Amino acid sequence: MKNTHQNTIDHTYETEKIHAQDIHQEHFISEYEFEGFEGPEKKIELEFRYSPNAKQQNKHGLRQLTASEWQSQLLDDVHCKIISQTSNHYFDSYVLSESSLFVYPFKLILKTCGTTTLLHAVEPILKIASQFEMVVDFCWFSRKNYVFPHKQLAPHTSWEDEVQHLDQYFPNGNGFIVGPMSKDHWYLFVADYRNRMDEEESIAHNSPVVHHSQQPDQTFEVLMHELSPDTMKQFFKDDNFVSSEQVTISSGIADLIPGSVIDAFQFDPCGYSMNGLYGESYWTIHITPEDSCSFASFETNYLPSKGAAYYAELTQKVIDVFRPGRFSVTLLADDHTPIVADDEEELNLPHDKSLAAFSNLSLPNFTQLSKSFYEFEGGFNMTFCSFKKTPEVIRTREKKLAELVINSAKKHKAIKEHCQLPVVASREEFDESVSDSSSDSEEKDSFSPVVHSPATKCAIDVL
Repeated sequence: MKNTHQNTIDHTYETEKIHAQDIHQEHFISEYEFEGFEGPEKKIELEFRYSPNAKQQNKHGLRQLTASEWQSQLLDDVHCKIISQTSNHYFDSYVLSESSLFVYPFKLILKTCGTTTLLHAVEPILKIASQFEMVVDFCWFSRKNYVFPHKQLAPHTSWEDEVQHLDQYFPNGNGFIVGPMSKDHWYLFVADYRNRMDEEESIAHNSPVVHHSQQPDQTFEVLMHELSPDTMKQFFKDDNFVSSEQVTISSGIADLIPGSVIDAFQFDPCGYSMNGLYGESYWTIHITPEDSCSFASFETNYLPSKGAAYYAELTQKVIDVFRPGRFSVTLLADDHTPIVADDEEELNLPHDKSLAAFSNLSLPNFTQLSKSFYEFEGGFNMTFCSFKKTPEVIRTREKKLAELVINSAKKHKAIKEHCQLPVVASREEFDESVSDSSSDSEEKDSFSPVVHSPATKCAIDVL
């Protein structure tokens, strides 16, 4: 691999591309008999700072390592290879054979899928950091529940084993499980040493405590299963395949965060990965298109210019591209991440933290299964939501009910402003309206009348 990155390390970066069984035991939850590829990724994010006694504090930090050095000193231990590299002024992006690596001067994000042993990367990462006289500020390991947990290798055979492994390197860290254990849920391990490091640095230099990392920091993820087979066809290599770039454009992926530099790779015979660079922000997508185990992930630390409340718009765009049958979204954010930008209209949100990011999320074809909000020590919080596509029969009945409400309102338009008593749709009218879309007598028995009046809201409860 030709290394041009090393020769430009002290200059402004131009965008370049170089091709190259206990209480919490997870259970097999796939609806398919065929066991396919493990799409959901494991991810570790580590933040560093120079030790107070560091003799040389190069501003490029971890970026001083070349691609070949990352491969030999880190990625060989995790069993994945660098496919390509793209760099800008802020960070280096690597597309891997098993997901992605992002390297900032003082932050590293490694994300791997399949049966890779991600946590075997912890020790070599810490060794690399020690070469530069760096110490850990913050550690965050996370993953969704596995589709095929029995196929994972140690230390990923259970959540308890993963936490035990992390505890060796990050004492005083904590593990969390978010969401219903029988459905899609989220595992998170956090070790936060930022305040302790600030205090020790203050004592060493006899100066006031200065807290680092005060810029807003957040990570937003959408994890999707049961993807549309028609949509997934384009992620198989066949006689119509032109290039990874063409697939990125035709699929709609290129429009998710316009203006980005995109490094994409289509695997043979199927599968797709991409890393996007948008200023200081990264975003990444990984797709397993086989129908028996279809999965796609979207992740970014990009903050919408209007504020975190507008992640709802980004969620909708991602869902429109992939058309999943079920999906979950997570947002981990600092407490000072702006929910709504100062120059934006107030949205009347019920919360001022990550929970508000999904308050205006409108997905008429999906049912929300769960929503969890966590606040952590150290000034950050997390929201996890899961959704499943609403069955067609329910959507049809809801459409019929909406038409009934509208028609009834039109019918009484001339008198409703003067009406003192509510006009109620009859049971017979309701039954006739929905008879074509559902014959479930139990659902009809839970009927509540639809009320129309200037002083009364419509009440619909048929589910």
